[in-house]
Amino acid sequence: MKPKQRYSSEPRNFEESKRELTTRESKELILQEKINTLERKLDDSTSERDLLLEKVSELNKLVEKHKSKSKELSSDYSRASDAYSRGKTLVG
Repeated sequence: MKPKQRYSSEPRNFEESKRELTTRESKELILQEKINTLERKLDDSTSERDLLLEKVSELNKLVEKHKSKSKELSSDYSRASDAYSRGKTLVG
């Protein structure tokens, strides 16, 4: 009777082990899919970040260009104002 019990319990353990293995494999597949999704998101974020950095660089160049132009205009205004003041003093 004991051998019969032993044999009858083995298939159950085998089936249980098989289910556990299948469940584990399923979980591993799900985790791998999640990892792949996160890697794609990271790649997308990195690409987006690179584009944003490029745009920021372009904007910084424009800001410097406008600062330079602003200084030039300020200088022109200052010279014109001085010339006006000198002319007003000479005339008036």
